[in-house]
Amino acid sequence: MATLRYSDIRGTFRVEIVWCAGWTDTEISCDRLRIATIATKAELQAGQTLTAPDGSILKVKLSSGRLPLPEVELNGKPLRMSVTDHHRLVRTSFHIVVLVGVLNFTVGLLGAFTDLSIAARFGAGYPNIAYGIVFLVLSYFVRRSSAIALSLAILLFCYDSVIWLLAITSHNVDLPAVAVIVRLIFVASLVRCLWAIWIIKTRYLSSGAPT
Repeated sequence: MATLRYSDIRGTFRVEIVWCAGWTDTEISCDRLRIATIATKAELQAGQTLTAPDGSILKVKLSSGRLPLPEVELNGKPLRMSVTDHHRLVRTSFHIVVLVGVLNFTVGLLGAFTDLSIAARFGAGYPNIAYGIVFLVLSYFVRRSSAIALSLAILLFCYDSVIWLLAITSHNVDLPAVAVIVRLIFVASLVRCLWAIWIIKTRYLSSGAPT
């Protein structure tokens, strides 16, 4: 048997799910009271809507993929570190990595094949094209919850941010505060997703992970 526990946004323990090999006889408890036993994997994959002891609506559904985990929502909100929240963070990181890739690829094309002065001033060109392609390739694996791909994306983005800052200061251009804030938000979002992936996989493997 294996066990997963979920908490709300305040960190209060709310839901516990215990399952056997093959996701049979899955026991669901809320606020330390058992509220349902799901007999088969098919029923769990179809999704179950349950009523918690305090009257809240609890929704549990087994996700698909290599690491099937319960999607857990309480009153329509994903519980902390549930697979639902994990998927949301992965989608956000995927979009960020794609955006960085597309922007670099576009700037590289402008620098390499046009006479746009601002692109040429900062040395934009073929390296940006290559950098953009690398990010787009990494985004494919980030979408599949690859911690390695996301780690590489974070390191490359941090490296690119340092180069960007050096380029701006070397050309005596005023530092754009908005761009700095956006980059910091991007890095924070990517790091948060990496942490979520690590927690989910660690929980899954340490729980015994019967399939």
